Amino acid sequence: MESGYSDCETLEALERLIATRSALAVWFSGGPECGVCRVLQPKIAALMRDRFPRIGLYRVDGTVHPDIAAAHRVFAVPTLLVFFDGREWIRHSRNLSLGRLQAEIERPYRLAFT
Repeated sequence: MESGYSDCETLEALERLIATRSALAVWFSGGPECGVCRVLQPKIAALMRDRFPRIGLYRVDGTVHPDIAAAHRVFAVPTLLVFFDGREWIRHSRNLSLGRLQAEIERPYRLAFT
């Protein structure tokens, strides 16, 4: 695990995580060649660690696992999906605002964990 992310390498594993975790975020990257991914990935990890520690953080390399990305309708990288109770609540692609992301996560996070 690097920078707080656990790698998810099969669609079945990801679906099991979505079904069993109260909250999780899935970071779909474009691999090591994706400059935007490299810049945002540690910032997303820090936000989750510092503000939302109960959200599991997983990474899928969309260039290695295009089947997982396609199954979740991820056709641009980077994309972040946030799930609460098995449902997708938040989806951001490409350049995303960390402030906006934080504001969007705060309410469902509070409802799920307080």
